[in-house]
Amino acid sequence: MASLNFFLYRTLGALALGPALAVPIFKGRFGTRWNDRLGYTLTGGGAPLWVHAASVGEAQSALLVFDALRDQGFKGPVLLTAGTPAGLNTLETKTKQSRAQNCQIAAPPLDFLGAPGRFLDRVAPKALIVIETELWPELFYQCQARSIPVLLLSARLSQRSHDRLARFKSFIGQTLAIPSLVATISQKDFDLLTDLGLDPKKASVIGSPKFDALIAKAQNALALSGPNPPDLGPEVFAQSQKPLILAGSTHPGEEELILSALTTLPNLGAALALAPRHLTRLSEVTAITQSFGLKPVFLSETNVLRPGPGEVTLVDKMGLLADLYRECDLAIIGGSFFEGAGHNPLEPAAVGKPLIFGPNMSSFKREAEELVTLGVATSSPKAFLNQAISDLLADPNRARALGRKGQKYLAGQKIVAPVLAKLALDFLAKPKGLGQVQK
Repeated sequence: MASLNFFLYRTLGALALGPALAVPIFKGRFGTRWNDRLGYTLTGGGAPLWVHAASVGEAQSALLVFDALRDQGFKGPVLLTAGTPAGLNTLETKTKQSRAQNCQIAAPPLDFLGAPGRFLDRVAPKALIVIETELWPELFYQCQARSIPVLLLSARLSQRSHDRLARFKSFIGQTLAIPSLVATISQKDFDLLTDLGLDPKKASVIGSPKFDALIAKAQNALALSGPNPPDLGPEVFAQSQKPLILAGSTHPGEEELILSALTTLPNLGAALALAPRHLTRLSEVTAITQSFGLKPVFLSETNVLRPGPGEVTLVDKMGLLADLYRECDLAIIGGSFFEGAGHNPLEPAAVGKPLIFGPNMSSFKREAEELVTLGVATSSPKAFLNQAISDLLADPNRARALGRKGQKYLAGQKIVAPVLAKLALDFLAKPKGLGQVQK
């Protein structure tokens, strides 16, 4: 039955390959590196440990696991792959900056037309580590045929993906039977994957390394300031300065929403900085700011986040937001009030800031729910944003306490990449004797 399912998968995949790839290729979804993607890669050699990621977020996690492997004594060659051009760029940039030794970068093979088998024959990896969950049936099958272990680390599965895959439960179950070890992000991910056929004896709940850097940032801040820092959290609320709101990663409609909310709260006298998610919207956000009678000033020109009277700072540089949250008194998370799935609420929490987000936080659902449950964050519908802002800025002591509580919560979380690296190295040392993974 298994061989029949895989035969049908290959046949249907080959027939649908052209139409399925046409639009992604046109949009640049795959970029270049077609030698790699068709299995004719020139990388490999020396039985590398292959670590694969889907895109940017997973690539960043893969790099943390890579560093942890090196820290724990793994000196062998490593092949890092990412499915998207942006993910590949992340791998190349970061490894160049760190001068990673004995490391190669490649694109992964497509899962059709024999590409996985050719790729594996050329690379001959010691094992395949997949960060998060990319279930490629043909690749997994070809790994199994060559006795190449497959490890899923930081595995996750949304309810929506589970429901879609459940229609092919028999085939997906056969695919999930191939990995030798699975470490899931949460108990819910564990439950969804085991429902599709993953053997629970192969799996454990470990967590995600994607927040390791923020956890370390919170831990370091607390270590430097002591157990009971008097001023941890918002740094101003001083009589000589207005409280500063930083709205990060804003999407269309949210700038108007936030500016409208602040115009109903003139007594708070709050200053505002806006960081649009996409810099291509800067001219649009500039016009929106001017329509409220305010002067937009650009961070690249002033190098100061705090605007002057009658001004709004527009953050026109990428990659600064996580550090800029340190300078504000209240963070608002964009991409959460209208259409969208939210952005990382742990970035302001790591630097001790209270925060507000809208009802749409599905990309960070677990983290958002935990922060709200702790009282650290406020989930606010659009219509009540002005009240949520007022409640926090009108009570500086409460805002400081919430920021401190959020930072302590984050500092109390475990750093995951070293745990995942140890799991992988322990498995590689005794691949046939691992048995039940310890939870």
